[in-house]
Amino acid sequence: MQTKHGESSNQGKSKGKGEDRFSKKMLNQYNELFQVGQIITSEIDYDILFDVIIKQTNKIMAVERCSIFLIDETGEMLNAFASAGIGGLAIQVPKTQGIVGWVFNNREPAIVNNVYEDKRFYSEIDKKSELQTNNILCVPLINRKKECIGALEIVNKKDGDFTNDDQEVLTHLSNYVAIALENARLYKELKMMDRAKERVINHLAHELKTPISVLAGVI
Repeated sequence: MQTKHGESSNQGKSKGKGEDRFSKKMLNQYNELFQVGQIITSEIDYDILFDVIIKQTNKIMAVERCSIFLIDETGEMLNAFASAGIGGLAIQVPKTQGIVGWVFNNREPAIVNNVYEDKRFYSEIDKKSELQTNNILCVPLINRKKECIGALEIVNKKDGDFTNDDQEVLTHLSNYVAIALENARLYKELKMMDRAKERVINHLAHELKTPISVLAGVI
């Protein structure tokens, strides 16, 4: 016959094992997050970077789709520069609309596990892509200057609803993404400056050679 004390002891052991499994799971996820962060921040080619972010985010978060929204030069539209699972469809969302617009303006993450019951949901993307969005987790992208440059959004978790733990992991991931985007942007600008400098040097070289060749012909 099991005593009450024995039952309490067994319950305590079960609870302890459950907590150990949860702690091990979180530790593994954070180790994976660190590795993913290293992969993302090591890529400085702007065109390749988006694909790397999408692939790694889908992997660690176990979702169907992932999008990187960046504010455009006008400061009015959020452009999805990369979005897995929508067939390369170009997506623009006004910064005042959608869950992504709310996240961008409030600089706060949002978990929405039933999007069609949320007034902020921007259904035009579903209509254009003919895909069904069930749940969304979206976090802001904040750069080194503490400016919000866009948002990182994941859609349709493969196993259940999004949780606060998912939000914490994606927030950490967004820090890596913001750093990588900033580094890639600076690298792209430097490459453009180098090309411009090269054109100037070539032009000057041509201008200098012309009078010399004319003078040589006269002599």
